Amino acid sequence: MSAPSTHPGFPAPDAMPKDAHAAHLMYRANGIETIPLQSRSKEPVGAKEGTKRSELLARSKAEPAMMFPGGVNIAVLLGACSGNLADIDGDVPEARMLLAHSATFAKCPVFGRTGQPYPGHYLCRYRGEGKTRQFGLTEKEAAEAGFGDKAMIVEFRGDGGYTLVPPGEHSNGDRVVFSRGGELPEFEYEDVLMVLGRIAFLAVVLRRYPRTDGNRDNICMALTGTLIDGGLTDEETDYAVSLVAKLAGDEEHEKRGTKSAATRAKRDAGEAYSGLPKLLELLGIESFEKKARKWLSIAAPIPGAMKAVPPGAIFYAPGRLADIIVETERALVAAEEPIYRRGPHLSRVARLESEGNTSGVRRDAGSCVLLPVNALYMTERLARVAQVVTKDRKGRIIPTDPKPYFSSHVIARAGDWTFRPLRGIVNHPTLRPDLSLLNTPGYDDASGIIFDPCGVEFPPIADAPTRDDALAAIALFDPLLIGFPFEGVDDRAVALSAILTGLIRRAFPSAPIHGFDATTAGTGKTLLAETCGVIIVGRKPPSMTMGRTAEEFEKRLASSGLAGDEVLLIDNADLPLEGDFLCSFVSQEFVQTRILGSHQTKTLPAGGLVLVTGNNIVYSGDVSRRAVTCRMDAKVERPDLRQFNFDPRELAREGRGVLVAAGLTVIRAYVSAGRPHPLPKIGSFEDWNVVREAIAWLGYGDCAGTRARIFEHDPKRNELAELLSGWHSAAGEDSITLADIRSRAESPDTVLEYQPLLQALIDLSGRPMFNSRSIGKRLLTMRNRIVGGLMLRKAGERGGSTCWQVVNVRPPKGEPEAHEHTPEATEPARGFEGQEGFATGPSTDELFSSTHTENGGGTAGGKPHTAPKPSGSVGSATSEKGGKHERPF
Repeated sequence: MSAPSTHPGFPAPDAMPKDAHAAHLMYRANGIETIPLQSRSKEPVGAKEGTKRSELLARSKAEPAMMFPGGVNIAVLLGACSGNLADIDGDVPEARMLLAHSATFAKCPVFGRTGQPYPGHYLCRYRGEGKTRQFGLTEKEAAEAGFGDKAMIVEFRGDGGYTLVPPGEHSNGDRVVFSRGGELPEFEYEDVLMVLGRIAFLAVVLRRYPRTDGNRDNICMALTGTLIDGGLTDEETDYAVSLVAKLAGDEEHEKRGTKSAATRAKRDAGEAYSGLPKLLELLGIESFEKKARKWLSIAAPIPGAMKAVPPGAIFYAPGRLADIIVETERALVAAEEPIYRRGPHLSRVARLESEGNTSGVRRDAGSCVLLPVNALYMTERLARVAQVVTKDRKGRIIPTDPKPYFSSHVIARAGDWTFRPLRGIVNHPTLRPDLSLLNTPGYDDASGIIFDPCGVEFPPIADAPTRDDALAAIALFDPLLIGFPFEGVDDRAVALSAILTGLIRRAFPSAPIHGFDATTAGTGKTLLAETCGVIIVGRKPPSMTMGRTAEEFEKRLASSGLAGDEVLLIDNADLPLEGDFLCSFVSQEFVQTRILGSHQTKTLPAGGLVLVTGNNIVYSGDVSRRAVTCRMDAKVERPDLRQFNFDPRELAREGRGVLVAAGLTVIRAYVSAGRPHPLPKIGSFEDWNVVREAIAWLGYGDCAGTRARIFEHDPKRNELAELLSGWHSAAGEDSITLADIRSRAESPDTVLEYQPLLQALIDLSGRPMFNSRSIGKRLLTMRNRIVGGLMLRKAGERGGSTCWQVVNVRPPKGEPEAHEHTPEATEPARGFEGQEGFATGPSTDELFSSTHTENGGGTAGGKPHTAPKPSGSVGSATSEKGGKHERPF
């Protein structure tokens, strides 16, 4: 655009004239006319009201020495009288920054005030009309854009004006100096206006660009589309987008300017892409659209401009509902929108910004939850990724918004969805159902699990760790567990199982309840459960209480299932844990719950690890076989008065990355070894058995060994045991009806033997009087179950009534009696200090001032000691017995 010049140009800034007279001569040598200004002013010397510019110019030509004495300012005249001289004036900081990075004005002489970080005036010559042109905002537009009352962005000052130039002094005392000399380039007038329009537009965008994390990527995507519509090349567009991001302090500015080619391809193919309307919506300055289109020379959209439905667009017209529903889902799936199917539900991932309590479940800030996808959310996502068109009354194809009922129909298509399946979300590496390692962030197609590390870096995990690696890894949990007074080695195994199970819970369709039980409040049950939760989810796990009613308890469990909680803590369970819903919740991937106030049922996802704390927890009925429990006993009257100077939750949080890697190393080592330590399967939890076996393989006990204690204290089991024992004592193995029992209870000869049995049956029915139908229904639920070596069974009919019989099924004398659990011990179990096989971790004397060594330690007070630290890293060897641990993280 520039042409060769016959003028000498301006010298380098340090060689510029220092007084107005010498500067006048330099400007005149370049064909530029000047006039003197008053000192520290922009007012001409000797100017009076009505004085013409031509008169001032004539006086300066006739008497230059007189007109430019020391101390005056100097101005150059703009326009034709100075050889088509123009002054490009950046009035706001953003415009001055962008001018400094403009290739168009890179050779212009530049000057400005010393008090400004960027100079604001660029001198050049022009060809063409040369009228002054201002790129400014209205008062309302300036306020919305954040410029306050500053309405001017940048000016092209041409024919008819003048401007204060160096050497000069601004009214505020700033000196006016050159920062770059050189010849005056020459541009086509229209070309300069085009560039200045773009700079003015980008200055507004720069002012509104988010300075902190926000919607930056979408803003840059829309800015890219806008600049392409404004006629910029791909290279120019990417440079401009990256420059705006950089000047705004965006650390990821380089990757922001990489989208022009893809956006142009979408535009050329007639596909939907983000442009000016979306950009201004994201920046919150929609009123600026008309002026932005003018500055960028982007024509306003013309209804009916499309001659045909663009490829890939959704055509909205009567009679196309079935096709529209399919096309809507297809567009969302193809764009990999964050919508997932979980059984009969569509879900999306969200992160809580603050601590909350939803339906009785408390969650910390930062917790990941799954929310149901509604029609409004799906419609908004569709508007982002798909172009929807329709016909106007004249038959022209015009753009339109997607209708919410499109999404409503898609949501109603449960069972026919093609959205990606979602097993769950984790924020740590985990294992897939085939026990392969999942450590790549994002959605995993093989498992349906989303891994979001939340900014945490986890150590690498070996592909095939050895048993020695596993022993070193499991020892890293010792400093977290050593202070808890476990009753036995199997109780400690439950705590380890809770951690390991939580880390790979998404790999299993089911996992047992892990209880933390104690004799007395203050023993550390909740502390231990929360420590396990911190390792798994990085914060205290979601928690709830049982509530006042069974319906409220079920509602809270259902809420946790819908939210996709990886771990759920039922804290301070003060009622028996029972019921079909809880049984299903821990042993099935989906559960059914009855909708309150109706007979309808609703299918809900489950799939989380359930932790329970309480004093003397009671598991009742079928729940008792779905739990393992860690029992603790501090053997002091007030365990809450014990003093510790460390918090295992903080240790777990600090070393979470290493501990997660350690837990996965234990499981992977066991699998790599070929699962050499098989144990009897536990019904409903066959897949989970790998966790139990891995812990026992390393000699850390068998968590299933705690189940016998659970069965012992099952009130329903004990109720049945008493009933069967009383029945067998009264009737032996006779086949009798309920009517026989009632008759014998009323007979003087047999009242003593049968009256207690009759009363037990009445109590069993839940009615105040004897009712054979109600009692018979309850007996049907108990038949063929063996308790205490006795079993109730049906023994035919007599006179239309069912005959019942209690039989002794104990094995003959001399044969071993069968147990519900018989752990297979292939090596000595690792226990605690003073027990065979335990040789890791600091001694209890090092941890507490007053201890109990026979059951794993505790304290009743005294001077606290330094907190234990996990030692080594994944794969390191265990320390010697009683040795101190060094922090591994």
